[in-house]
Amino acid sequence: MKIKNYIWVVLIIGLIGIPSVAQRRRPETSKGTRVAGTVPSLSAPIASQTPAPAPSQSPQSLTAAQRATALNTSIATTCAETAPSNPPVLSHDATVFTPQRIANTMNGVWVGRVSGEYDPQLFAPDGFLNVDYYMVVDAVKGEAFTYQAFGNKRSGSYLQPQPGASKWTYVWCANENYKTKSPRQVHEFVKVSNNIQDAKAAITNSTGVTFAPGELLVLANVWQKLEDSQFFDNPNHSLAYAGVLFKPITIGNVQSGSGSLSEVRLVGEYRGSGQTAAKFAPGQAITNVEGGNFLGISSFGDFLVASIGLGNAMIGPKPDFDVSVFSTQMAFDKVVIGPLASAVGTPVIQPSEPVNRTAPAGARARAGQKQRKAQ
Repeated sequence: MKIKNYIWVVLIIGLIGIPSVAQRRRPETSKGTRVAGTVPSLSAPIASQTPAPAPSQSPQSLTAAQRATALNTSIATTCAETAPSNPPVLSHDATVFTPQRIANTMNGVWVGRVSGEYDPQLFAPDGFLNVDYYMVVDAVKGEAFTYQAFGNKRSGSYLQPQPGASKWTYVWCANENYKTKSPRQVHEFVKVSNNIQDAKAAITNSTGVTFAPGELLVLANVWQKLEDSQFFDNPNHSLAYAGVLFKPITIGNVQSGSGSLSEVRLVGEYRGSGQTAAKFAPGQAITNVEGGNFLGISSFGDFLVASIGLGNAMIGPKPDFDVSVFSTQMAFDKVVIGPLASAVGTPVIQPSEPVNRTAPAGARARAGQKQRKAQ
């Protein structure tokens, strides 16, 4: 089997996604431009949702064992979880898990690493997949840039996390069957700086984009330079590489039970070399919206969780080009962000207006095997 068949790139933030994988866009959007009306607003549903539970249902608190399972991002634990047959009404205290606090946590530089059931030849000496991986989130402007490339370079290695640094983790259990089987995998980002300006060297190391003395980093400008230079159309950069600009990023509260859930949405434009799971066409972008309603869990810190096991899996919906080969009608089995930044701090973003609608309780959990496709 060719080596490229083992490489499955999941771009986040992510929570956030939060990295997502994608397939070629439909012809009407194949020029890299966004079609009016295709990007949902914060108040619009992310995907098809079942009706919310009746008001008579009260929120169910999690036991210590349930909290531990929810925060466990190992493949063994996560992939043993199943969707609840009767999804609980999930909620948390909105005064603890505020949009401002989430934005403060997300803002900064994150270095990523990938583990999972890949062919052993693809691992680096440190035991993780041999990739150059990082994410930069500018919560002030509501945008983020993620880059991943197969190879020995580690563009962000000059930045090291502090003890107790926040992590942003995605777990994928590969429960769907496609012509090319995806390995089960974990993508973990560790926060290494609260200052996005610290990412300039990583961007230069990985893409060649340079900055004038005193020039401030603007992620949208970096993305434009990469597009103008056709960076992602050059197969010589790496065996497999891809990037995404998320813009806008929105954060808000969704009413649920007697409390709320935290809604995070990332509108992404993706470009790549064509050697990843998403088969990029030269010069053409993929657009996608990643998002989810996260439950706040307090346990040795405050965390946000979206998972199959809780019934609120984070998703990345998009019209599919060829679902028989690959599809983004998918849900990550688990996404965990935390511990969150202190509730006290300098605001970095104006939070979105609260969403006055009831959050679906478990509507996204394995939303039917025929509709929930995956890598």
